Amino acid sequence: MTETESNRLAQVLEYLVELSATTCSIEEQEIIQEKDPLWAQILAGISMLHETLVYQQAEALEQQEALSNAVQRSEKSSRAKSRFLAAMSHEIRTPLNAIVGLSQLSLAGGLQGVDRDNLRIINTAAKGLAELLTNALDLSKIDAHRVDVERVECDPARLVKQVAETFTLEAEEKGLKLTSTSDPDLPHRLRGDTTRLQQILANLTKNAIKFTHEGTVSIAAKLTGIDHALATVEFSVSDTGAGIAEVDHERIFTPFEQGNPRPTKAREGAGLGLALARGLADALEGTLLVQSQPGAGSTFSCEVPLEVVPLDAKVEPVVDHNEIIRRDTQRFAGSTVLLLEDNRFNRVYACRFLERFGVTVRCTKEGHEALEAFNGGPFDLVLLDLRLPGMDGLEVARRMRSLEGEMALVRVPLVAMTADVLQETRAACEEAGFDDFVSKPVDAKAFRELLCKWLGPGAVKLNA
Repeated sequence: MTETESNRLAQVLEYLVELSATTCSIEEQEIIQEKDPLWAQILAGISMLHETLVYQQAEALEQQEALSNAVQRSEKSSRAKSRFLAAMSHEIRTPLNAIVGLSQLSLAGGLQGVDRDNLRIINTAAKGLAELLTNALDLSKIDAHRVDVERVECDPARLVKQVAETFTLEAEEKGLKLTSTSDPDLPHRLRGDTTRLQQILANLTKNAIKFTHEGTVSIAAKLTGIDHALATVEFSVSDTGAGIAEVDHERIFTPFEQGNPRPTKAREGAGLGLALARGLADALEGTLLVQSQPGAGSTFSCEVPLEVVPLDAKVEPVVDHNEIIRRDTQRFAGSTVLLLEDNRFNRVYACRFLERFGVTVRCTKEGHEALEAFNGGPFDLVLLDLRLPGMDGLEVARRMRSLEGEMALVRVPLVAMTADVLQETRAACEEAGFDDFVSKPVDAKAFRELLCKWLGPGAVKLNA
């Protein structure tokens, strides 16, 4: 019975009760009830049903109010969680940016021997910590159903090969053989979220290498179904590790869980990779399953639908970013960049990196100083941190755009360099007038790509 129907019935019953009370006096009702027991039962039934409905309506109202309060508490908790994650992300990523960046600069400087090995270990460990933080943030987005899915052209065979190349050295260091294969029937032009697919495969491959001590890790892609508009592709990662008991097949996809919960077993990693991979597969409208048994290794299979690109569609050029970077490293020599960064170590890293390419850098550490420098420009590019003491980066960007309007200046690219990676922050940056957004830690490759995008010949041109 719907709420409307319940209310209507209660009104009818209430009318009948009132009608019986007003038609005759209480004494007359008692006489009628004594002479006609059936009438007495009818009156009693109507009255009881009316009372029951009134009680149920009051109870439903209480439940509705309790549910509303619970939703409000949940939303408040979610907002608090987002603020906490943003703050923690900033506090952890800020020093990581300096560690990753300065260690990469030093490795590129020709160090040899033990010092180079030590520095490489520091760089790898810092990147691992940054990846762990990214996984935790992505899991938070999945829990909140706020994962953004892109649709870009991708080649599954090329994707599998790239992931294998990324982890080849890590596998060799453990004495493992890493292979990759692709179904020859796989179309090379499909459309899906390449970044998320790569993230899923990377987590599965890293997990396989981590828990395999001898033998092989294999990455594969095969076509499992296709029509004129949609192809179903299965990506899989198999290993010759110890295997997983069937009772643990679902539990391992729970955050912070691993295949053997015994405290005596040595644990590796935080247990986030498989949970993240499953969540991303769900976001892509796919599935992620495991086939495994103790002593027989494991196979993780992720099946996802990908759009088929029409044969007559324009071919999107494949860009070799490394080749472009090597070819164009000198093209931004002589450019001028304004940097606003309150962390001393990150200022050192950014300035040294930019100066390697002949870029003139004006370093500032607080908002008013940056605005004064901007007013005295000109600059070809402005890099702004967001979380600053006093005036934050968003307000600085708004005032810079206001100055451009007041003085009829050419629009300068503003790039947010921040450890806060939440989607709300990106939206706030766009509203404040930023043109680009890069997450810390910013490694050398990402920094070069940023410069190639905004400086020198071929740079992005902004509308006034």
